[in-house]
Amino acid sequence: PGDDPAYRFQHQLIRDATYNGLLKQTRAVLHEQMVTWAEGRNAERGRTTEFDEILGYHLEQAHRYWRDLGPLDDHAVGLGIRASDLLTAAGERAIARGDMPAAANLLVRATDVLPASHPALARRLLLSAQAMHETGAFDGAIGAYARSAAAAHEVGDEAGAVAARIEGLR
Repeated sequence: PGDDPAYRFQHQLIRDATYNGLLKQTRAVLHEQMVTWAEGRNAERGRTTEFDEILGYHLEQAHRYWRDLGPLDDHAVGLGIRASDLLTAAGERAIARGDMPAAANLLVRATDVLPASHPALARRLLLSAQAMHETGAFDGAIGAYARSAAAAHEVGDEAGAVAARIEGLR
C-alpha cells in the first residue's frame, strides 16, 4: 500500500532472484493468496470484472505449480477451472473489442488449465480456434478445432462436434 518500501525491490533482478528462490509450493500458495486479497479489494471498489485477466493469470500460475509438484488434487483442479473461467471472460471481452491476438492468447491459456473432461472445454477450444484463425495462426486453429470436436464428442455434444468440424474445414 502506498509508498511502503516493504512492497518494493530496488531492482528487478533482485525481485526475480527472490521469487525464483521460493519453493514451487510457496509460489502456488502466494499466487492463490494474491487472488484472495485482490478479489476482496476489487469487490470493495466495485471493480470485479476488469481484473479477470490478472486474477486468471495468478490462478493459472498456482495451478501450474501444483501440477508440477505431482498429481492434482480437487483443490488444484478447482484452481484451474477458476483460472479458465476468468481467462475465458477476459478472452470474450477481447473478442468483443476486436483484439484477436489477446483473445487467442487468453483463450488458449484458458483451455490449457481446464480438465479434459470439463463440459466447457469444447466451447472454449472452439473460441480459441476462431481467435487463432482470425490472427492467421492456422495450424494452431486446425488443432484446436479438432480438439474441440473430440471434446464435444466426449461429453455427448454431437452438434458441438459437428460445428467444430465444420469450422475446421472453413
